[in-house]
Amino acid sequence: MKKGLFLLIAVFFIAFGCTVETSENNEKDNNSEQGTLYHECYPNETCNKGLVCEQETNVCVREGTSDDNKDGDTAPDGEENGTDGTDTASENEEGDNSDTASESDGFKESYNKSKYENHILFKGEGTLTNLDFENDPDLNKSDATGNFEIAIDGTTYKDFDKIMIYTYDTIILIGGSKILDKEKGIYFATSLYLMTSDLETIRDFADDLGFNGEIDFAPSAVVNKSRAIDEDLSCNKNLAVGMRSGNKSEAASANWYSDGRMQLFIDKNSTFAAGETFKIALDVSLSTDITDINNQGFAEYACYNGEGEIDCPEDIATLAGF
Repeated sequence: MKKGLFLLIAVFFIAFGCTVETSENNEKDNNSEQGTLYHECYPNETCNKGLVCEQETNVCVREGTSDDNKDGDTAPDGEENGTDGTDTASENEEGDNSDTASESDGFKESYNKSKYENHILFKGEGTLTNLDFENDPDLNKSDATGNFEIAIDGTTYKDFDKIMIYTYDTIILIGGSKILDKEKGIYFATSLYLMTSDLETIRDFADDLGFNGEIDFAPSAVVNKSRAIDEDLSCNKNLAVGMRSGNKSEAASANWYSDGRMQLFIDKNSTFAAGETFKIALDVSLSTDITDINNQGFAEYACYNGEGEIDCPEDIATLAGF
């Protein structure tokens, strides 16, 4: 089962890489991408719903963001360079980090700020959608909305382009990705997963397990950068994984859960099947230690072609450009 989870995550990131625009294929794919986020505007200077055409660059951006990077900021959108790793609070953080639930969305205020220096912080929801890479690999089917904040060694990533919540066999998979470098086709992405059997245990026996609105562990997680270098080579660099102290909640049937916490809204999930709404807030402690990354089954670099995983070239770090 664990091997299958690693394969699922690998395929998930390959799918991200397959949608990356490299400088070599920009022209070839341009017409089909017109009007979409970070792509060329339509000839009449319009874009798809929710986007506007930035006339100076002829690129579609979200409404109200066309002037975001005209102040000399050199960091990519949503990436904030810090010096001490402490600038990790979300923009709407207020108050004393209490556990009071927000009246508007039901999330506890404590999920406005992580408890950890290196972390994944997420609040969101979406309709559970079947993930079928073999017959329907489209990752744009999810209607999930939410906010990711990922902090790694002093750099904080926000404003993700894609938020996804899927169901796959007995797993619920939460993912997010954002463009870091459009010209080079470099993406930043995360994938988190939970076992539906454990969620059923929590839903049915929360009081007996001592849970009072918050669960004392977090989903398994991996964070990486990915790039489609050319038509025959895509790669990931695994940057961090969920920290595992060795302690495990009684509700967690497997030993691959991360240190952290999560707030679940699962009273209406009868089977955790496609079509049900899944809502969650989570705070995951991350480790960037390569030993921890390796111990969870991931190499520093992973490479793929159109058929699956392959050995990485010796100069993969140079080719990747991360």
